Amino acid sequence: MSRAWRLPGGCPYACDFCSVTPTWGNKWRNKSNDRIMAELRDAKAHGYNWVFFTDDIFVVFPNVRQRDELFDRIIEEDLGLKYIVQMRADVTAKNKPLIEKAARAGVKVAFLGVESGSEEVLKKMHKGEFTPQSVDAVNTLSRNGIVTLVGMMVGAPYERLRDIIASIRFSRKLARAGADAIQFSIYTPLPGTRVFDDAVRNNLLFTLDWDRYDIVTPPVMKTRLGASHGSDCTVLRNLQLLPLQVLQGGR
Repeated sequence: MSRAWRLPGGCPYACDFCSVTPTWGNKWRNKSNDRIMAELRDAKAHGYNWVFFTDDIFVVFPNVRQRDELFDRIIEEDLGLKYIVQMRADVTAKNKPLIEKAARAGVKVAFLGVESGSEEVLKKMHKGEFTPQSVDAVNTLSRNGIVTLVGMMVGAPYERLRDIIASIRFSRKLARAGADAIQFSIYTPLPGTRVFDDAVRNNLLFTLDWDRYDIVTPPVMKTRLGASHGSDCTVLRNLQLLPLQVLQGGR
């Protein structure tokens, strides 16, 4: 059995598409290791074998030391649990010994939000990461036997066709670095985000039907693609098929 668990609230980063910061704030809040260990013992006592830490970022720079101590305690108690986490590429790439310890502690699956293979798009997203860090992070996780899932997206309002092609090509590079699966979703202006507010002010939204704000239904807002390459809907639907065609060529 598996159990989902959320430890902290808040995110110190500022990605323009993300609803976490508007919902939880920029201030990082965390549970103590004593409390986390007590909850993990409780999960084990109730027959759970897998724990999914649903924190949007399991390790951030402010809590590296705390997570390092947590992994030490997990290893020492040897509860026999397996863990799924969500990570940032830059933190992962810069803390290789921590990732090695995480693997020993039982982290088996990690999700990385890479988002784009275009440095210009990453900058406009305020992602705070660069593509070489993503390759390094994927390689670090893979070398330690952690199944690595990668999230990317297309359709940002400032994204050009060449940026999307760069992302598709970059996905091949991530696959060669060790990514086990790469998911392409549609850039969606979720309510509360800066990009949603900008889209409302500039009359860029096609609909307020919330059923379409599911990151897979293209699109709900105007993009730069429609003006020069046909309608936004047609372009993004076609592009959704491209990553699979590209990746089917193998690593």
